[in-house]
Amino acid sequence: MIAQLRGTVARTEPGIVIIDVAGVGYLVNTISYATGMGPSVGTVTCLHTHLVVREDDLSLYGFASLQELLAFRLLIAASGVGPRVALALLSTLSVEELARAVAANDTKTVALAPGVGPRLAQRICLEVGDKLAAISLEAAVPTISTSRQESSDQSAELHDAVEALVSLGFARLDSRRAAERAVAQSATTRPSAADIIHSAIKILSDGGR
Repeated sequence: MIAQLRGTVARTEPGIVIIDVAGVGYLVNTISYATGMGPSVGTVTCLHTHLVVREDDLSLYGFASLQELLAFRLLIAASGVGPRVALALLSTLSVEELARAVAANDTKTVALAPGVGPRLAQRICLEVGDKLAAISLEAAVPTISTSRQESSDQSAELHDAVEALVSLGFARLDSRRAAERAVAQSATTRPSAADIIHSAIKILSDGGR
């Protein structure tokens, strides 16, 4: 099992990244590069990977975070959900957004992913349920602010910024990642929604860099 790859990004295509590891190019199916939010060609990157073995094919799926990898593995264990569908789900919604939708039995949101119809969305909600919520909650615990009020306020600003970006026509997952990067790069500890939107639009326009 190939559990992790660390190497230089040799080439990217929609949904695919080629990583050069000691002269060997690994083709990895992923979500980050499909949206232009991953590292650019020539940079060193590290991906958590899952190898799917079939009779006539070996396919690698890679993720920037362990949380995304665990969610992917949980999704492909559900009935009727293959690797491509799981990747589509994680390309459409962040793990946190998917966890909230599943917990609320919000099949309309789950069905936003290409290839996911109402019946499959319902099955995902029933089978994934608490397990996905646990993954999302576990990842969120280390990032909780010592000041709960500040954390809550910043979350609200981030949420408003993401919704504004989506209304402007940007994909939700792109918007979420760009907004989070804008907050991380901000010179102030608590940027406003307007500041986040301004910075996020620049990030999105630069292809996520």
